[in-house]
Amino acid sequence: MTRGIRIPVFDERRSAFSRLRDARVLVYWPHGLGDFVHLGTILPALEPSNTYTVTRIGDDFVSIFDDALGIFTIQTGIRRIDDGSSYGSRHLGINFKHIRNGPMDVILPEPLASRIDITQFDAILYTDYPEPAGKLRFPRFSKARAAIAALAPHRIDAVQWNEPLPNCLSFSPTPAFDEAVSREFVRRFGDRSRIMLLGTQGHTEPRKEWPWEYERELIRRWLDADAHHAVVRFQDTPLNLPNEERVVSVRLLSEQFDVPFATLLKALLSHAAVYVGVPAGPFHAAMNQGRLPVVGIWQAHHPDWYDEYNGKSRHLLGRFAAKMGEHRPATKTKPNSLSQNYRCVSSDSIPVSDVWSELEYVLTNR
Repeated sequence: MTRGIRIPVFDERRSAFSRLRDARVLVYWPHGLGDFVHLGTILPALEPSNTYTVTRIGDDFVSIFDDALGIFTIQTGIRRIDDGSSYGSRHLGINFKHIRNGPMDVILPEPLASRIDITQFDAILYTDYPEPAGKLRFPRFSKARAAIAALAPHRIDAVQWNEPLPNCLSFSPTPAFDEAVSREFVRRFGDRSRIMLLGTQGHTEPRKEWPWEYERELIRRWLDADAHHAVVRFQDTPLNLPNEERVVSVRLLSEQFDVPFATLLKALLSHAAVYVGVPAGPFHAAMNQGRLPVVGIWQAHHPDWYDEYNGKSRHLLGRFAAKMGEHRPATKTKPNSLSQNYRCVSSDSIPVSDVWSELEYVLTNR
């Protein structure tokens, strides 16, 4: 079942969106979790007279906006991320290339159609959210900053470009769910556990991925270092370690708690002692949460192309990632107030010994 309607649809091009005032805007955001985290920095910088409601097909990522400051959400009641094709209308029937910042025919698929009264909205914002990949100078060097400049050029002077962009997301889990996760960790690991969150896979760029054997070796060192150490990992491949009962996958926890992924992620960030991983969605959430020490493993991109300064973070750059930043204006033009703490290694893949060294550093200096 689908339902059609004609409504103005905007993207980031030609500055047309910036002319909307006192409008009720539905933000259709069919992107990855990291991009949802970045959206939390974009929306507060847009025209403040408008109201913004975020949605997509699949609630695993939309739930990151639960309790966000000043932002509404519409959840579909389904978890699995989808572009809408499985439900009768890909991307609400919108072909991004045909957006002309004016009325378009939009097709709402179920279950979204029964969850939303589209007549309550004045416009839809659907941006392709292009990746500058380090090619833009400060202050537009990151995806979020470039989007703000395109969507709200009239607000340029209102943004404090020399500071990290404020994020409207709340990374605090609900007390009841936080307590449920706490009880589960006590059951699994004891009441004095020290948890490392570990994410080593890059879902959009295979070069991001940290080798499985490196991940296994880091887990072995972590578990051997202290009887209270435990690991929650975003992969679920077998490790074949003697103390593997102190390791649990996020997939298993997701099935156990039966909640959207981002809801669980907030609780994991709340209970972890440290996050280690490549720049994928959970990593960006950890960086923006700000309370958790982070060790970044960069093999395909450069950390200075992102707008998520975290003073408790340290970053390691492989040879390929370091070379990418040598001549890119994003790396060369950022002010010191936004520069990340990073160092380069001589190999493309980051050695376990270097990650371990930075892990010890961030835990000692937290």
